[in-house]
Amino acid sequence: MLTAGDVLALAISGQYQQVRVAHGGYRGWYFVTARGRRGRFALTETTSPPRLLTDKQVMDWLEISRTGLHYLMRRKGFPYVKLGESRRAPLRFSQQSVQEWLAQNEHRITA
Repeated sequence: MLTAGDVLALAISGQYQQVRVAHGGYRGWYFVTARGRRGRFALTETTSPPRLLTDKQVMDWLEISRTGLHYLMRRKGFPYVKLGESRRAPLRFSQQSVQEWLAQNEHRITA
């Protein structure tokens, strides 16, 4: 939680600047820059949507062919999202889901 006197970096006019938190109020938090500029900012929780990759990006990442990718999807349960109902609807892949699938399907050689 923020308190008065904390120092943090804020993007001001497109550049990050070190600011000191002056105090908080019902309209947000107030800050002062090293040069004496004053301003107000609000804290918001940001949840970014999951990163979706195209089939080309996944093929490049895993260094496999399109046929290999479709084999993994059909036979091995490789996670994907189909955007539409048609046969040629574009496919997208959640980066997090792919990483989890890779971790679950990793084979380790034991001596």
